[in-house]
Amino acid sequence: MKKSFSSLPQPQIGSPEERQHRSLFYLQQESQFNTPRLGISHDNLPSAVELILYKAQENEKRLNLVLELLQQTQDTLPDELLDTDQASEFLKITKPTLYSKVSRGELPHMKRSKRLYFSKQELKEYLKAGKRLSNAEIDAKATAYLQAKQED
Repeated sequence: MKKSFSSLPQPQIGSPEERQHRSLFYLQQESQFNTPRLGISHDNLPSAVELILYKAQENEKRLNLVLELLQQTQDTLPDELLDTDQASEFLKITKPTLYSKVSRGELPHMKRSKRLYFSKQELKEYLKAGKRLSNAEIDAKATAYLQAKQED
C-alpha cells in the first residue's frame, strides 16, 4: 500500500485551526491528483505547482525549527570530561606522551586530587590550533595582505 505525504507524522506547527485548515487543504489537493499517472494535467498544473510550493515552504519552516532546536540542544549540553585514558585515545597519542605534554603546559587540563581531567571541547580546539594552511590559503592571505598594503 502506498503512503501519501499527509499520512506521515507531521510536527505540530501553528494553531489547531491552522493545522485543520492545512489538513483539509492537503486532502483536497491530493484527491485532485490521485490518477494512475502522476495526476498532473494542463488543467490542474497551477494548483499542483501551488501545492508543491506550499509544501516546500512548510518543510522549510519545519527544517528551520529542527535546526533551531538542535542548536539550542547543543548549546545546553554539558562539556564532556575525559580521563587520561580517554584523552590519549581521543588524541591518538600514548599516555606517556600525554603526561609529557601536560607537564610542558601544552595541553589544557584540570587536576583534582591527583587525577587529570580534560575537556573534550578544549582538546578539539587544541587540535584545530595546530592546523597548517594549504598553499592556496597562504597565497590568498598573501594576496589580501598585499592588496591592503597598496590601498593604504
